[in-house]
Amino acid sequence: MSRTASSPPSYGGSTRGLLVLFACLVVVLFVLFSSSFKPEQALFANDGPLGAQASAIYKLPTAFFGIWNDQYWVGAYNGNYSPNFTGVLLWLLRPIWFNKLYVPLAQLILGLSAGYFFSKLKFQPAVCVLGGLAAALNMNFFSNACWGLATRSLSLAATFLALTALQIGISQRSGLRCFLLTVLAGLGVGMSISEGADNGAIFSLFVGAYGFCQYLFQEGSITTRLVKGAGRVLVMVLFAALLAAQTLNVFVKTSVIGVVGTEQDRETKASKWNFNTQWSLPKLETLRAIIPGL
Repeated sequence: MSRTASSPPSYGGSTRGLLVLFACLVVVLFVLFSSSFKPEQALFANDGPLGAQASAIYKLPTAFFGIWNDQYWVGAYNGNYSPNFTGVLLWLLRPIWFNKLYVPLAQLILGLSAGYFFSKLKFQPAVCVLGGLAAALNMNFFSNACWGLATRSLSLAATFLALTALQIGISQRSGLRCFLLTVLAGLGVGMSISEGADNGAIFSLFVGAYGFCQYLFQEGSITTRLVKGAGRVLVMVLFAALLAAQTLNVFVKTSVIGVVGTEQDRETKASKWNFNTQWSLPKLETLRAIIPGL
């Protein structure tokens, strides 16, 4: 029986679409990063150049359990690697090949994750292919990856996987399966935070809103739907915090508690006002540079 244009794509059609997306991404990324296969070439990495990655103190898998940086004096504790996409890729590929292939592999993972999510939304295979390519080659993330921050791309990839788990779970008749997929979505959010830190935290708000709003359009009383939606978000928060506990601990210490001046008295803050605002531009005077006489 022929399928009409309005009917959802079959399982085989969505699988073929993902295979086409995979092939397209491999070809495009191979062309863009073909120089990585030259022995004398290494990709630029601002936050983690090859020399730092190859340092003995960051050797994996021991660095998963702690890093003692003894390159200066007696050394200092430098945290540890998280067992996320980045950590596992560095462990498997070793520093040299990690440096060469980290960016294209990150964009490949992002493109496939986006395409897989779109397929679960019942989009046509062509839409999934184009959406996956758009996600992988979006210059906001692609340029950051080429600069050395492919963690942003992997953070978004984990977000797409979390959304996929929610999308699959909402259609499950089994309460246990729905719960397990919600747990999986929470772990995806945690993976996103462990990769992207504050970026992952921002992405998590959209995942939580998506999971909550899905229940608003289900059958039942509004109270039941609100309770189910809130419970779903709570489960995701718990398991996201579990997976990203180490990253969240570092984030709180460095960006919340450890921010200089957040717990100082009024006089100390006032004395630092000029320094803290020296890069700010006065709003009215700035507009007058564009609109004379304002």
